[in-house]
Amino acid sequence: MPEDKAAEAAKLHQTLSMPPLNDVRAQVEASQNGPGAPKSDDPKMAEKYRFTIDHPAGGGRRYVGDFVNKVLTIGERKLVGVIRSRQASGVALESLTPEVFNLFFITSWLSVSLVERPKWAEDFDKLHDTSVIEAVFSEVASHEKCFFKPSEPS
Repeated sequence: MPEDKAAEAAKLHQTLSMPPLNDVRAQVEASQNGPGAPKSDDPKMAEKYRFTIDHPAGGGRRYVGDFVNKVLTIGERKLVGVIRSRQASGVALESLTPEVFNLFFITSWLSVSLVERPKWAEDFDKLHDTSVIEAVFSEVASHEKCFFKPSEPS
């Protein structure tokens, strides 16, 4: 994975890290106080978010499909960690290359967060082009970032 792809994947990984408790508390308070309340017309503010991917890949193939992503609960975030550890098959995560580390993170996250997906996305490990899962994960990360971001006052 080129360095810029590794940096981008690391940024996406950081985006999906839990915000500090004080930030979460402020978000809850803002959501309960009228002017700072989330704008309900933004579909990314909902716990579940529907999106479509139309992504060109190698060999002239296009990956097209509808997805529904859900914001993960704390328990589901822990499950992502367990799945990622199992994918490493006992190898210390710190010893993995950045590309493999990020692929484990992305595929484990998507395996839990995507509640609807097209047939070709049922097993991301069977795909050849990593840019496909990066495109899907980018949309998922954008949903999470929007969901947890306090909205601006109207």
